Amino acid sequence: MFASSASLLSPQSPSATNETLHPSQAMALEGMLNKTRPLYFVGIGGAGMSPLALAFHQQGFTVSGADLKPSATTKDLESFGITVFIGHKAEQVPENAVLVVSTAIHTENPELQVALKNKYPVLHRSQLLQALMHTPSVAHQIGVGLSGTHGKTTLTGMANSVFNAAGLDATVIAGGILPDCGRNIRLSQNHEILVAELDESDGTILRYSPTFTILSNLELDHADHYQQGEAGLQDTFEQVCSQLDLAPTTEKFSNRTLILNASCRLSRIVAKKLPTTVTALWFCPTSEITPPEGVLPQHTFTLKNIEAGHFGSSTGVLYQDETKLGTITLNVPGLHNLHNASQIAMLGIAMGLGFETIQTGLLAFTGMGRRFEKVGTLNGAILVDDYAHHPTEVKATIQAAKAALESQKVSSGNPNGKLVVLFQPHRFTRLQALWDDFTTCFDGLETELLLLDVYPAHEAPIAGVTATALATALNKRGVKTTSCATIIEAHAWLSTYVVPNDLVLSMGAGDITAVLRTHPNRQAMAV
Repeated sequence: MFASSASLLSPQSPSATNETLHPSQAMALEGMLNKTRPLYFVGIGGAGMSPLALAFHQQGFTVSGADLKPSATTKDLESFGITVFIGHKAEQVPENAVLVVSTAIHTENPELQVALKNKYPVLHRSQLLQALMHTPSVAHQIGVGLSGTHGKTTLTGMANSVFNAAGLDATVIAGGILPDCGRNIRLSQNHEILVAELDESDGTILRYSPTFTILSNLELDHADHYQQGEAGLQDTFEQVCSQLDLAPTTEKFSNRTLILNASCRLSRIVAKKLPTTVTALWFCPTSEITPPEGVLPQHTFTLKNIEAGHFGSSTGVLYQDETKLGTITLNVPGLHNLHNASQIAMLGIAMGLGFETIQTGLLAFTGMGRRFEKVGTLNGAILVDDYAHHPTEVKATIQAAKAALESQKVSSGNPNGKLVVLFQPHRFTRLQALWDDFTTCFDGLETELLLLDVYPAHEAPIAGVTATALATALNKRGVKTTSCATIIEAHAWLSTYVVPNDLVLSMGAGDITAVLRTHPNRQAMAV
């Protein structure tokens, strides 16, 4: 459960087995997570660390930590009274502290070294999230888990918006900035409901058993962890499904529920491990798709009459079995977002919310940071930045951008404008494992594609796995592709290629997000 001077139980460690990555291990955290021991976060400004620091600070723990450089996040933490050091030094670790680390922290870190030397407990950040869901002294009464390969952050943001509309005082922990509070956590006062994005990238999703769970989709990603490929991913989520009967319940929320996508092949397989005490709700994107045999669906939800509205909107009608529930209207574009919204509507229904309240919450959702986010204009073109970094996400985001561009042409009466796409592969292992999918996900792109060099995310290069090689493969498929090495080169390319009425879309999980935001000729969006 925690590290001693002998070893660090990170998710990558051979010692971190499926037995230690289990909801039942939350009870072992009870003794060390007490308010007499300070919590020290190594990398406190990280997206996965900062919300946990705030959550435990709110519960009365003494919280401090360090990060490599100051940021808006570290300043926000300081505004709550949390001490943040810039730079990692051994003397900053409080006496008898519980150290909190992420998978990215190496054993050479001086703060980790002092904890190991003094035999202070060392917890992975996923164990603190596990505690908020399962350890009695700090846990919420029930948990809501948003999982799947794609769309977790958007699902979390949509759930937050619906819960706001319903007046539910939930703690919400997201992988992106929640638009209504300007940070990636919404803090509750009564600690009844915890809503959390559950990351599958390092296997720590096995620590959780939420009362209500969405498994939105499932396909291979994070090849650095799932070195057995799809078989390893399937094994992980079969265990996730099998342990959902361990989820906490209350008199108000007594129905353990799993929401699945019937169009997802792997989801249909892993659902067979679901205990009979857990309700299965199946989302069917079309009437032609039905739930698999062998898993009894209590209800089937189907999306019909899908329409794209003006730039950045879409609608669809949701049915429960044969009963029409009503129209879902979104202010974010893309069929994938209608699918996300449908599953959040199913979550709301499972939790007893009225459909009108759900509709209100979904309509109020304005999107998460880096999820089809409008970041300005350039030469009269709209600039959009997106986190898409997996081939399936890339394809869906391009489709959404095409639909948005066409609706812009119709609403303005101006037929001019093209889609301009920039993409940066993220991690060499991902590009290598999904190479064939990356060479096909841009099919149908009629304008030039600009590729930036692979963002390594601490990985060593792999021979032959480069943006230049990908550009060559794409050009052979008829997708006109150019590669560049620096943001400055990308700026120069955009300045000569982008004209009024274009839609410029940048995609990737690395530093490509800076390309559009830092262009010297970028102008802010008109309010």
